[in-house]
Amino acid sequence: QSGHNDRVLKLTTSGNWTAVVKPAVDLETTPLEIKTNSTLGSGDKVYVLFYNSQGEDAGGVVISFFSYPQYWIESCSSDYTNFPSNLPAAVDKVWRISLNKTSGIGLQIHCNDVEVLNTLLSDDTCSYSNWRKYWSRDVEKIAFPEWDTASDYYRLYLQGEDNLIYLLIFCNIEIAIECYILT
Repeated sequence: QSGHNDRVLKLTTSGNWTAVVKPAVDLETTPLEIKTNSTLGSGDKVYVLFYNSQGEDAGGVVISFFSYPQYWIESCSSDYTNFPSNLPAAVDKVWRISLNKTSGIGLQIHCNDVEVLNTLLSDDTCSYSNWRKYWSRDVEKIAFPEWDTASDYYRLYLQGEDNLIYLLIFCNIEIAIECYILT
């Protein structure tokens, strides 16, 4: 597909080994999805950190499963905040985190396709004085630190034909399968 060449992965092989390839992350064009199955009151936390291409801090999000679900915005919030809307009741949840920097710095979080947070970061919403320094950076890498106790899986969000990211894998591997019937 044209226009998606920057997102094509090529696997490199050497003997029996295949090189690890990590696709770039861009939360403005392709949101991040995180799957959890933590219950309220467990104290579990989703903890995802954002970095630019040089590895510099570019923000992050914490979602906590206290008695009431709360969020904390890395390099912005001074404390946890209750979600402004109710979360879906299902234990299995898919969280979608995206950024919108067309008019300021917007952070959106969806849970099971329901928008649960849509906030514009500003001096009024962020208590951390240097928030703009971090959140202005382009997010190109993510990390789940060891204190993340809720995230089970993650992926880039794929949506519709027009926005679908095609992940093409080119391999030059010969596979031989031999079958034997044991009698």
